[in-house]
Amino acid sequence: MPEHKTRLAIICPVFNEQLMVSTFVDSIKPVLRSLAPKGISPCLVFVDDGSEDQTATEISALLNDDPDIKLIQLSRNFGKEAALSAGIDYAVQQEFDGLILIDVDLQDPVEEIPNMVVAWQEGSDVVLMQRVDRSEDTFFKRNSAKLYYGLFNALSEHKIVENVGDYRLIDYKVAKELTKLEERNRVMKSLIPWVGFQTKILPYKRKSRHAGQTSFNVARLSDLAINSITSHSTKLLRLWGLMGILMFLASVGFAAKIILEKMFFGIEVPGYASLVVITTLIGGVNMLGLAVIGEYVGRIYLESKRRPLYVIKSIS
Repeated sequence: MPEHKTRLAIICPVFNEQLMVSTFVDSIKPVLRSLAPKGISPCLVFVDDGSEDQTATEISALLNDDPDIKLIQLSRNFGKEAALSAGIDYAVQQEFDGLILIDVDLQDPVEEIPNMVVAWQEGSDVVLMQRVDRSEDTFFKRNSAKLYYGLFNALSEHKIVENVGDYRLIDYKVAKELTKLEERNRVMKSLIPWVGFQTKILPYKRKSRHAGQTSFNVARLSDLAINSITSHSTKLLRLWGLMGILMFLASVGFAAKIILEKMFFGIEVPGYASLVVITTLIGGVNMLGLAVIGEYVGRIYLESKRRPLYVIKSIS
């Protein structure tokens, strides 16, 4: 009887990565070949998220030489989270036993894949790769990341591990549960912990980007953070309710102070100055509260349209 092979899909979302595709494949291939003695049959699944350069052409050139490379082309740029979802959906449809999510910029070292596979074979359903050093990041990026993890874990009912990105391994049963989730505003790094299952964390040191430039700027990273927080918590709305109560109590206390000072000490408070300060404060808080409510309402609107996460142009 032929030996059973455990099928492992390496999901690689790409957008304008023509400079990295060949280098990435050359780097990861020896690592994947080393998995054969462990009974692993790997397959590279590239998801081209509407690249505007020659990324798809570079990948297509590799398909003829290697049957273990697949290409999913989306009809336009839907975003990395949609591309990851497309890759996960494909892997579940093809019944791969496990999936690894990885970028092609080689910042996440492919040499860690065998360690991830060992942890998976030992019984872990999710293997997270945690960065142990962010010293090469800018001051802003380090501290904004710390702020994001702190806010998310303070506001959400389930926690996420700090300094863990998309680089991880998930078992088929975890991926299958992810395909059942219907929300359109999704962030995988917070959705996978929500699904649960037995998880193991492995430390690693992230490398510098090998070539090209990242497509994630401050605006996109901020949008990603807001998406993940508002998708998993309504505590921000409760916070504004609490702030309203505190402002009401403060206004009652301030009014009582003015009345008592007038009655017992004859002190008159100039009306226009205090009125301007209070009006400005209340107006600013109201605008901030409306912005928070608007974020939630906007996401409800987007979810209500029930549009697909992505549109596939071709699979080869």
